[in-house]
Amino acid sequence: MRALCQLVQLTLTLVVNPRAHDVAGENITSARVYPHQPRERMPHVQAALDAGLVPLSRGKVFEGARPSKMFEIMAAGRPLVVCARGEAAAIVNAPSDGPAGVVAPPEEPAMLAQRLRHLLLDREAARQMGQRGQDYVYAHFDREQIVGQLEQELLGLITPRV
Repeated sequence: MRALCQLVQLTLTLVVNPRAHDVAGENITSARVYPHQPRERMPHVQAALDAGLVPLSRGKVFEGARPSKMFEIMAAGRPLVVCARGEAAAIVNAPSDGPAGVVAPPEEPAMLAQRLRHLLLDREAARQMGQRGQDYVYAHFDREQIVGQLEQELLGLITPRV
């Protein structure tokens, strides 16, 4: 993380579980670290971000990952910065009118820095990405709609076929 902050010259705001990662141990002077927040507070935190970072590891198992924070960041109207391959990257690029953020390969800080620079230098593009993401997540990932679809699928499994 220290290298990334130096490459882009930015300040990271991190909301972390202190047991999950010792950010202070990395001696990052350009990071503000806040303790883990209750779930009901996260929409306010995400709305205050310039962009939301979703870093995934390089492992094959993460190619099918769809972290819930992606959808929360999109719902807040903030552009995504996703370090991933597979489904998470596809979701960023899914809106038909343009991406909902930027994608960098996992564990490649120079590429991540380049993508972050793009968002920092073109605030209007970042705003549009956030809006596209918000529109997309409301249209395609409404929880009530997903629950209804799942319920129908499960009922179809237990309903006798004639």
